[in-house]
Amino acid sequence: MDEGLTGFVEDETSAVSAVGRLSQFNRDTIRKQFEARFTARRMALDYLAAYRSLMKAGGAAYQAGEQR
Repeated sequence: MDEGLTGFVEDETSAVSAVGRLSQFNRDTIRKQFEARFTARRMALDYLAAYRSLMKAGGAAYQAGEQR
Protein backbone atom coordinates (compact mmCIF):
# COMPACT_ATOMS: atom_id res chain seq x y z
CA MET A 1 0.00 0.00 0.00
CA ASP A 2 1.23 3.46 -0.81
CA GLU A 3 0.11 5.84 1.92
CA GLY A 4 -2.42 8.31 0.56
CA LEU A 5 -2.07 6.96 -2.98
CA THR A 6 -3.64 3.51 -2.81
CA GLY A 7 -4.63 3.36 0.85
CA PHE A 8 -4.28 4.59 4.38
CA VAL A 9 -5.44 1.80 6.64
CA GLU A 10 -3.35 0.31 9.41
CA ASP A 11 -5.93 -1.73 11.33
CA GLU A 12 -9.66 -2.45 11.60
CA THR A 13 -10.38 0.78 13.48
CA SER A 14 -8.66 2.94 10.89
CA ALA A 15 -10.43 0.99 8.11
CA VAL A 16 -13.81 1.92 9.54
CA SER A 17 -12.88 5.58 9.84
CA ALA A 18 -11.34 5.63 6.33
CA VAL A 19 -14.55 4.67 4.50
CA GLY A 20 -15.55 8.32 4.20
CA ARG A 21 -12.23 9.17 2.51
CA LEU A 22 -12.45 6.61 -0.30
CA SER A 23 -13.56 9.20 -2.84
CA GLN A 24 -10.15 10.92 -2.49
CA PHE A 25 -8.41 8.13 -4.41
CA ASN A 26 -7.76 8.29 -8.12
CA ARG A 27 -9.05 5.03 -9.59
CA ASP A 28 -6.66 5.16 -12.57
CA THR A 29 -3.66 5.50 -10.26
CA ILE A 30 -4.83 2.58 -8.14
CA ARG A 31 -5.36 0.43 -11.24
CA LYS A 32 -1.85 1.23 -12.53
CA GLN A 33 -0.36 0.24 -9.17
CA PHE A 34 -2.37 -2.99 -9.20
CA GLU A 35 -1.23 -3.86 -12.70
CA ALA A 36 2.39 -3.17 -11.79
CA ARG A 37 2.24 -5.37 -8.70
CA PHE A 38 -0.45 -8.02 -8.84
CA THR A 39 -1.24 -9.23 -12.34
CA ALA A 40 -0.94 -12.98 -12.81
CA ARG A 41 1.95 -12.46 -15.25
CA ARG A 42 3.86 -10.18 -12.90
CA MET A 43 3.42 -12.49 -9.95
CA ALA A 44 4.40 -15.56 -12.01
CA LEU A 45 7.59 -13.80 -13.15
CA ASP A 46 8.37 -12.89 -9.54
CA TYR A 47 7.88 -16.51 -8.45
CA LEU A 48 10.13 -17.75 -11.26
CA ALA A 49 12.84 -15.30 -10.21
CA ALA A 50 12.55 -16.47 -6.61
CA TYR A 51 12.72 -20.15 -7.62
CA ARG A 52 15.75 -19.51 -9.83
CA SER A 53 17.47 -17.71 -6.99
CA LEU A 54 16.79 -20.61 -4.64
CA MET A 55 18.01 -23.14 -7.19
CA LYS A 56 21.18 -21.14 -7.74
CA ALA A 57 21.83 -20.85 -3.99
CA GLY A 58 21.08 -24.54 -3.50
CA GLY A 59 23.40 -25.51 -6.34
CA ALA A 60 26.21 -23.43 -4.88
CA ALA A 61 25.70 -25.01 -1.46
CA TYR A 62 25.67 -28.48 -3.03
CA GLN A 63 28.89 -27.79 -4.93
CA ALA A 64 30.55 -26.44 -1.80
CA GLY A 65 29.59 -29.66 -0.01
CA GLU A 66 31.09 -31.76 -2.83
CA GLN A 67 34.44 -30.01 -2.52
CA ARG A 68 34.86 -30.96 1.11
